[in-house]
Amino acid sequence: IFCDSWKSAENLIKNKIAKTEKIFCLAHGNDILINKNIIKKKRIKKTLSATSCIIANSYFTKKKITNLGIKSNKIKVIYPGVENFYFNSKKNNNNLKKYKNFKPILLTIARLEKRKNHKKIIYAVKDLIKDFKNLVYLIAGDGPEMKKIRKLIDKLNLKKNVKILGKVNESDKTFLFKISDLHVMPTIQDKRSISIEGFGISYIESGMHGIPSISSGLGGTKESVINGKTGIICNPNNIFSIKDSIRKVLINKKMYKKLSINSKNFSKKFLWKNTIKNYLKLIKKDF
Repeated sequence: IFCDSWKSAENLIKNKIAKTEKIFCLAHGNDILINKNIIKKKRIKKTLSATSCIIANSYFTKKKITNLGIKSNKIKVIYPGVENFYFNSKKNNNNLKKYKNFKPILLTIARLEKRKNHKKIIYAVKDLIKDFKNLVYLIAGDGPEMKKIRKLIDKLNLKKNVKILGKVNESDKTFLFKISDLHVMPTIQDKRSISIEGFGISYIESGMHGIPSISSGLGGTKESVINGKTGIICNPNNIFSIKDSIRKVLINKKMYKKLSINSKNFSKKFLWKNTIKNYLKLIKKDF
């Protein structure tokens, strides 16, 4: 039995199903990574200890689980899988086609929450348009930071250069990757919610289309973006560092080509047809 989180596994273990069935539990949520509630931590440890195997989405997450007091050999790392979606020109993307006239195109596809660092990227864009007059920053997603982001765009007079697209479907997402030049998501650790990135699948999805990423290297993102090979790791708390990293990749054509090729090759190992083999090995193995 595969459980999407420790909460699902907890119900099975309470009903003593773990005594008759093998339970595999995925570990990827921030409740495992940064939870400070002592009582909840005990519940998590008790639940995960009773499972047959814990599947972490990164080595960063694995380390956090071992910090709970769970044996390392019980935890297997299997990175998230991605689909190789191809752009379907027959599907209607009329609302997005107008952005093809911009160059360069920066893109962030993520939930609009503080740790994704949209606001500092927008401040960086304010300076970047001095060198790149026709630059546009496309923000795809929805979330609690929507109003604050809109307010900042208005404040900096960037309505022409920063566009919030809201939620996008798979066809739209693939089209955005097709037209974009750079994926920008230098995540931070949100101190208020203590939220941090456990891996970062959007870096891999952009890499599938040969798009390099700007990342922070925090949390598990060091495993999804290799600095100097598939993207650039910057200081996410420093606007100049974000701006300089973006600018360096955009103006250096030789660097961009290398990052683009590497990111495409790197992302292939995350295809579901490869990832599923790791799950099959676990199922066949006798725990």
